[in-house]
Amino acid sequence: MALEKKDFDQIEQIVEKSATDLRKEIIDSGEKTKTELKKEISSSAEKTKIDLRKEINISAEKTKTELRKEIIDSAEKTKTELRKEIIDSAEKTKTEL
Repeated sequence: MALEKKDFDQIEQIVEKSATDLRKEIIDSGEKTKTELKKEISSSAEKTKIDLRKEINISAEKTKTELRKEIIDSAEKTKTELRKEIIDSAEKTKTEL
């Protein structure tokens, strides 16, 4: 049985429809992937921003605590040094008198 022109036309239409459907499917898939990637990037950027904010806050709190401790230590040292100077000065004055 030989194929006729109408059979070739039908095959050509089927192939053309399949090619069109595949093109549409590829384009739709690409759009979906693009949208998903945008969402993923946006979500990742937001997470990174939040993580950085937390890290900065923790670092600032740590720095604040360290500075507070440093100031207190310095004040204690100054107080001790001043007390020692006053005592030494009083001892010297007492000895001189």
